[in-house]
Amino acid sequence: MAHRNTSRPSSASVIFDRIAAVFIAITILGVIIRYCWYDARDPFKCGALLNDGEWLDSTFNGTIPSNWQPPGCTIRKYDSKNIQSCLANRRALFIGDMTVREIFWATARSLDPEVRPQAVGEHTNLSVVKDDVTLEFIWDPYLNSSALATELAEFGGGAAGVGSGSAALVLMGSGLWYARHENLNWLKKWKDNIDEVVQHMREGRTSTDLAGSDILLLSPVLVPQYEWLTDDRRETITPDKIGAMNAYLEQLSSFQGVNVFWAFDEMIADLPQAYQSSGVRIKEEAAAKQAEALLNLRCNGEITHFPYDGTCCNKYHPPNYIQWLALVFVLAVLPAIIYMRHGGLEAAPASLVCQLNRLPSNEIVHSLLIFGLVVIYCFYADRTQVFSKSQKQFYSSDMLWLSLGALFFGLVAIRRTAPATTPDQPFLSREQSYEWKGLLLVTMLICNYTGGIQIAKINAVYRLSITAYLFLNGYGYSLYFLKSQDYTFKRCIAVLIRLNILSAFLPYMMGTSYVFYYLAPLATYWFLVIYLTLWIGEKHNSNVKFLLGKIFVSAIVTRLLPGILEIIFLIFGIAAGSRWDVSIWRDYIVSDLWMVYIGMVGSVLFLKANKNSYTSTRSFLLARRYAAAISALAIPLFYLFLASLGEDDEYSAYHSYVSFIPILSYLVLRNATPQLRDAHSYVFSWLGKCSLEAFALQNHIWMAADSKGLLELGAFGSSQKVTNFALATLLFIYLSYCVRRAAEVLTPWIMGIQPMLRKPSLPITSDGRKAKASESLDCDQDYFDVQTSQLQITRIEDGGPGLSPSTGDAQKSRWGELWADLRVRVVVIGSVMWFASIVS
Repeated sequence: MAHRNTSRPSSASVIFDRIAAVFIAITILGVIIRYCWYDARDPFKCGALLNDGEWLDSTFNGTIPSNWQPPGCTIRKYDSKNIQSCLANRRALFIGDMTVREIFWATARSLDPEVRPQAVGEHTNLSVVKDDVTLEFIWDPYLNSSALATELAEFGGGAAGVGSGSAALVLMGSGLWYARHENLNWLKKWKDNIDEVVQHMREGRTSTDLAGSDILLLSPVLVPQYEWLTDDRRETITPDKIGAMNAYLEQLSSFQGVNVFWAFDEMIADLPQAYQSSGVRIKEEAAAKQAEALLNLRCNGEITHFPYDGTCCNKYHPPNYIQWLALVFVLAVLPAIIYMRHGGLEAAPASLVCQLNRLPSNEIVHSLLIFGLVVIYCFYADRTQVFSKSQKQFYSSDMLWLSLGALFFGLVAIRRTAPATTPDQPFLSREQSYEWKGLLLVTMLICNYTGGIQIAKINAVYRLSITAYLFLNGYGYSLYFLKSQDYTFKRCIAVLIRLNILSAFLPYMMGTSYVFYYLAPLATYWFLVIYLTLWIGEKHNSNVKFLLGKIFVSAIVTRLLPGILEIIFLIFGIAAGSRWDVSIWRDYIVSDLWMVYIGMVGSVLFLKANKNSYTSTRSFLLARRYAAAISALAIPLFYLFLASLGEDDEYSAYHSYVSFIPILSYLVLRNATPQLRDAHSYVFSWLGKCSLEAFALQNHIWMAADSKGLLELGAFGSSQKVTNFALATLLFIYLSYCVRRAAEVLTPWIMGIQPMLRKPSLPITSDGRKAKASESLDCDQDYFDVQTSQLQITRIEDGGPGLSPSTGDAQKSRWGELWADLRVRVVVIGSVMWFASIVS
């Protein structure tokens, strides 16, 4: 490939990159030290799930909290489908007293929501079977029954699969009946029976390696609400007795590695509302959280599919062939190429020098390395236990402070779009478009990070942000095509690669699906719709009536024509094994459809108004004033309407029909005066340029567990929430910027074309004058094809002497000419991605 003639980066940029590299290196080193030192005894977070945790949601109103947070990992909410995938053709066994029975019933309700306690007497064995999963409870408050002995013998010391009737999970609990009914040597009798059980547990795994294994567990003795006990119970069930039994269990847990689920007690400690009126039983809601933790301990290691939202006691799976290939290529091959080119060729044979110089340029190799390192960072952050994860919990104060902080940085970075001598900026200029995308990105990030997306009204704001983003795409792409008349295959492929270069590669490394990163797929879908709409009959696009009619027909066809998406998804499912939910995807498209077409119509009207100089007429200026006044009133009225809706998702029914109100109102107000058009926020504009990359990367390096939780760096063992947020946010933003820079270099390289200078003639100002090239709404560079003759030239980097081609190079030249054909490249790249989808 020919050498790319680009200017060297400024010294300030180089210094910034070096400082950032040092910061990243120190932070990652701190994470590794924390993982290898502080987490060495519990690398899979099984011990964390067993022993500790805290409630994240408030309990001040007397309700039972619901968001339990073990240290450094997240909990999955198990339903019937997940339980069946974990315990297919297996049994889960519960043996003990009424405290264990409550957990049994809670687990049964997770497996089958319709199940209810059977009216067959309290002191009896129970069984619940659904499909191929069996849950059994054995009433044995003293842990001395023959049934228990049989089960322990079949369990085979904790080895999975030993014995045909071996249970996948055995939870045992006892103590309250000894305290209540045994008066003579009650502690010795209890210890003897516990020791008999423990003999089978000592041969099992330790609490640091339980992921995906069959396990024997002891439940701690329930600490009752003593003041709620009846008089006769209060006389026998005393704190001394309960304390003595739990102290013995603590000894077994600490010194002999016996697995005791201490988190059961932590969940109800200082929560009297979790108890029933008897004081010795807990309510369904509290038992459900205990059952959920129990299932996470046993089943998280069995969940092999996306999303990987249960990280506690999850060993994760080793890299597959595609992931290993990426790891070797990025961590070994690319650094070796860079090393050989920077001083490693002195003693190398001429043949090796020749082969190295046939490889892409240093700029391409460096961009590949940066892009690859970020993707690998995603893998280690969200597909290993190296980084800790935490649950999301919505706090209105967090959202308020994050919003105010983002607004502060955005406002202090306001600057003129161009020097004062520059004419008035056009309507929705390029920098303003980037600024708006940056503002929308920040809104979406804050809603998602804080967990506010689960709140109906905040979710409405999130959906409006997505819709506004697509409106900007509809306006920008339409304006470019109508101005440039560039409907070439090259232009279409360039935009598609730029939109999807990250979102198309992340699924291979992360085991996710392409549509999971739905902003890029949505932008891709609507770009293709816009491209096809304007390309069909493009010779007549100068006829405004024809153009508007074509846009109207496209909107109706896209909205009403059934089956297109189903066919596309079926083809991808058969060809590549993808499992995309077509109903959800159709909801995404239909809900935002009208705003995309409004953006297309807006671009047509903008060009027509400038062409005929309507913008300088008195009637236009008067209409603009009325529009600004209406918009200033419409925005608060819209949010009053939003506030009037209920807590459920009522807004969804109105979104398609009312989303234009705040979006167009903001657009009008933002461009109401020349002063507003001539200024932009540099921070928001900078973020807007990285919006696609940041939206995809947020799921793995800012949040975690596929965006279900939050990433915790915990560098050097620190657990400070603010410090963790600051470090993770700086890393996330900078790496998004790095990927965007790399993507701008890799896009033309993938296409086999070279970037050239922008054409300085696309946008038009509101006065009808042509603006500078830097003001173009088009965010993609223009390209020219690499000459075939250049493919036959080998070169040595940094001005070294070239090597003359030999006679045998003629065949290679013909292959080079074939590879230079963009259509061939697209077919080959698509085939490689298809094959990778099949084998990954």
